[in-house]
Amino acid sequence: YSFTAENMTADTSLAVLLLGDVNRDGKVNNLDAIQAHAACLDKIELNARQTLVADINGNGKLEVMDITQLRAAILGKISLSW
Repeated sequence: YSFTAENMTADTSLAVLLLGDVNRDGKVNNLDAIQAHAACLDKIELNARQTLVADINGNGKLEVMDITQLRAAILGKISLSW
């Protein structure tokens, strides 16, 4: 993948996020699903970036459907895309 960032200054930051990578280790796997599930049950709190990548369906909320889709992606049944 490649991209171009325009109008950036020295104090601008850029974050590249992988949809589904809740624990931010560069992979989408069961550890991400476990963490997202725990957050969905209010057992842990995710930061803003983690919440963004855990919201698989992009509706702005972390719900059971996000966990279901994340697990399906891990099993190779669906592809994740922004």
